Amino acid sequence: MNLINKADENIEYVSLPFIIPFLDSERNFILFCKPIKLLEEINNSNGERRKNFVVELFREIPQPLYHNYLQVVWALSYLAESKMIPKETKQKKFGSLVYDSATRLKDFPGLVESKMKLLRNSFAHRNFEYNLGDDSFVVWDDNIPKEKMTADEIIKIAKDVTIMCIETFPFTAQLYFLRNFYLNSGLLDISLEKIPALTSGNPLEISKAENELSDFGKLLTEPMRNFFQNNQ
Repeated sequence: MNLINKADENIEYVSLPFIIPFLDSERNFILFCKPIKLLEEINNSNGERRKNFVVELFREIPQPLYHNYLQVVWALSYLAESKMIPKETKQKKFGSLVYDSATRLKDFPGLVESKMKLLRNSFAHRNFEYNLGDDSFVVWDDNIPKEKMTADEIIKIAKDVTIMCIETFPFTAQLYFLRNFYLNSGLLDISLEKIPALTSGNPLEISKAENELSDFGKLLTEPMRNFFQNNQ
């Protein structure tokens, strides 16, 4: 929320277009199901079976679940500086997006898990060795030396990023939309004021109330729309 507020301090409600997709629970439902199911399977398994679930988990979390989240916080990191988002953002590879986001957002600890680059690439390209005896992995990636991590350490990272994507950030998005955009802006007050007209059954009254609400919404988002239009 601190990052969102910092962006909005510069351009009012500039965060809104990036927050709205996280309010759509139906859209996100499929993305959320697989990681949650795999985390449950990991808790109920051991040995080689547990290892296989860990490998599969890191093939499921990064694309598109964590990638979608990273694109938003990456964009907000620029908007918080009143800068336009780089054009190549959508073409950035997952590993680069993790590294660059972690670097840009070092003043916002906890927003980006830097180990996700190593773990995703390691498991995706089978650059790992598993030791059944102590339930640990040795993982590596291009230009990154081998690193030994326990399965519990890796699973904790998986849980943390999953919770960030399916609980923390969507709840933050809801809070932002309801409190910052809907309540504090006065949109809630004018909406309540128009309820009698909207429920009157009179087409003219309904149309007038809808137009007034629409005009108010356009006024609220005008600075944000101007910013994006001027920085196409």
